[in-house]
Amino acid sequence: MISIDFPPTEIDPVYFDKSYYVVPTGAEKAFSVLLSAMQEEGRAAIAKSILGTKETLIMIRAKDGKMLLNTMFFAEEIAADPAKAVTAEGSAQELQMAKGIIGSMAGEFHAEEYRDEYRERLQAAIERKIAGKQIVSPKEKNAGSITDLMEALTKSLELAQKPKTPVRRATRKKKAQ
Repeated sequence: MISIDFPPTEIDPVYFDKSYYVVPTGAEKAFSVLLSAMQEEGRAAIAKSILGTKETLIMIRAKDGKMLLNTMFFAEEIAADPAKAVTAEGSAQELQMAKGIIGSMAGEFHAEEYRDEYRERLQAAIERKIAGKQIVSPKEKNAGSITDLMEALTKSLELAQKPKTPVRRATRKKKAQ
């Protein structure tokens, strides 16, 4: 069963697993027409498919002139919401400070600004081990305890207003093989 009956924004991102680009291996005209129609109508398709040996829920959508396939979780694969009802409320001053912190940190999302630092540290440790060097685990930092919300908000606001230091990026050259 395939359904092309809804805008892709109707699906909660909690259902998304992985994304893939769809590329035609023939029938380019039909692919192009379908891609254009889906893009212009703002619609996506939901279907079940077999990937490997497992039945998988998928969504096919158009975005920026490209067709994407998202594998999705079935509803029963999504964990129940463990959140408890929160009844505590902050003061008006705390709310204003929190809004100030959010405002000072607002900006556009640029995926290239984020890197997997854990993977980088792991790769560096592997390279040190291969080179015969000793690997030393860094000591964990004590986060401390905060008992006063206003104090924490004030410190966060002060940190958010400090000038940001540029992110250093390591560059690696691939070795010729």
